Amino acid sequence: MTKKQPKFSAEAIATFRRMQVLEGQCECPELDWLGEYWKHEMCEACEEYLRLHSRLHGLLHLQPWELAVQNPAYEGNPDNKAYPKPDREAQARYRELDKSAHASQ
Repeated sequence: MTKKQPKFSAEAIATFRRMQVLEGQCECPELDWLGEYWKHEMCEACEEYLRLHSRLHGLLHLQPWELAVQNPAYEGNPDNKAYPKPDREAQARYRELDKSAHASQ
């Protein structure tokens, strides 16, 4: 019997875990979408999250237009202006990575 190869690399899982920690650390001021939203400066946690999202995107070998992950918990949240429409594939990857992260502990 051959051992099944993991779907995600250890580096992808570690990157995802770090992103999960950063999800709750946002200290950005509320974004005014009707004002000068382009002048918004992200907090350190959000900057790091985006850097890691880009890294995860590369580790997963996704197409440029694909999101690496999208937390399903944000769906239906009226404050979630960044992703008003759910990305089902990115949400499925989030769930799969979360499951893999828990299984590798």
